[in-house]
Formats: sequence, structure tokens, C-alpha cells
Amino acid sequence: RKLAGEGVLLDQFYVNPVCSPTRASLVSGRATIHTGIYKPLGKHETDGLNTTCNRPGDVPCLLLPEVLKRAGYRTAMVGKWHVGFYDWNQVPQSRGFDFYTGYYSGAGDYFTHVSTDGGYDFQFMNEVDQDAKGLYSTEVFTERAIGVIQDHAKHHGDSPLYLYLAYQAMHNPYQAPQEWIDKQPTIEGDQKERRRTVAAMVEGMDDGIYNLTEALDAVGMTKDNTL
Repeated sequence: RKLAGEGVLLDQFYVNPVCSPTRASLVSGRATIHTGIYKPLGKHETDGLNTTCNRPGDVPCLLLPEVLKRAGYRTAMVGKWHVGFYDWNQVPQSRGFDFYTGYYSGAGDYFTHVSTDGGYDFQFMNEVDQDAKGLYSTEVFTERAIGVIQDHAKHHGDSPLYLYLAYQAMHNPYQAPQEWIDKQPTIEGDQKERRRTVAAMVEGMDDGIYNLTEALDAVGMTKDNTL
């Protein structure tokens, strides 16, 4: 409510009905016909965001984080990528982000981080992150995004920060910690267990965003920033 009341509401915009094309437009500033991604990327896809227009470092292919990086920003991403992972030229670390942790693929278990395409998918920079096993992704992403903010304030306070936080929620499969689900007893009727799970996922994400804004306030980064 505070973010909506004190921020800018997007009341006229367009999105795609699936995630990869929308994510591609968000980080590139380009319409879908210019990104090279027209559907969710599968495990055998070789295409990546804007790599169809030559190489990621070429000016026509630059993404928002690379443009901001050239303007003096520190850049970080936490969460779901899903716009290219066939080779190292397509992953966030090669597309303008100084720091990345999250997962490359489209969907997976929120706790085990095993992708629906098969295999464990949780990354920390260029390494597989085994420490995330068993941890709920919403909590992990919130904690690590807060860590980015705190580290930036401590070591890079003179530079602006671009932080792209892309939660796994609300993508299927619908999963949440049982204690979160138990906090939704008023939801009754058809498919109540599924609906309680979805409500718990939303509440967990909302709590994460609140904690993130509190972290920004704590280091004085909400006075002259866009969130």
C-alpha cells in the first residue's frame, strides 16, 4: 500500500501471457519481435535474449543493466532469469550484471530447486549453489537481495545501484512452508488447500518486499531512488 501510495502506478501497459517474452522485454526495453524470445525457453533451446542480433556486447544487443553499468551503476540480479542459458554468453553475468544469484530455467521445486526440465538449478555467480538446498526460494531471494543492498551501502555507497529482484513466486508449482499455509484458515470452499497455498505464497512475497524496503530505509537508499 505504501509503495502504491507514494510511487507510480502502471495503469497502461502490455505484457505477454507467458514469462520469458515478458522478462525479455523488461530487461531489454524492446518489443517481443525484437528480442528473439517468443515463448518460454525449454531445456534444449539455444536462443537467448537478443543474441540473435549478433553478440551480447554489441550495442544493438545491450540490456538495461549493461547500459546502466556504463553510466556508473553497480548492477545486481537476484532470482529467476529464463531468457537464455545455453552458453555463458547468455547468462546474467555476461549480460551486464556484476552480481547474480538465482536460477536460469523456467520452473522448479521451491525447496529442492530441481528444475522441471531436470537437474538442480540454483546459481551463485558462475558456480552451482548447493547451500540453497532445502531453503524456500522466496526467503532466499529476499535475504540475498537485502545482502546486496547492505553490501552496496557499505562498500559502494558513492555509486547508484540497479537491483533486479525476480521472485520465483507466483509461478507453478504452488508451494509454501506449511506454517505459512496454516495462517490461511479462513479460506474455505472448492480447492481450499490449493487456494490457501497460493495465498501463503503471495503473503510471503509481500513480506519479502516489505523487508526489502525496510533494508533500503535502514541504509538511506529510499530518499532519492526509484523502486
